[in-house]
Amino acid sequence: MLLKIYIYGYLNRVQSSRRLERECHRNVELMWLTGRLAPDFKTIADFRRENGQAIRKVCRQFVVFVPPAGSVCSGDRGH
Repeated sequence: MLLKIYIYGYLNRVQSSRRLERECHRNVELMWLTGRLAPDFKTIADFRRENGQAIRKVCRQFVVFVPPAGSVCSGDRGH
């Protein structure tokens, strides 16, 4: 669940752990992603600090996966 919050923050340019905590309480998309769980900012910050290498690995895999999957950003919009 914390990885989902981190990725949501990355994609939406929300870097602050305190702001991510607020988003968990007010943003419907994030409520859906987390199952309405809302960790406090300290938990989010600790997760980032303690799992930096694993987060980077997931992000590298995501970047490799997206282009072959034909994302909307690839320019192929079915026209």
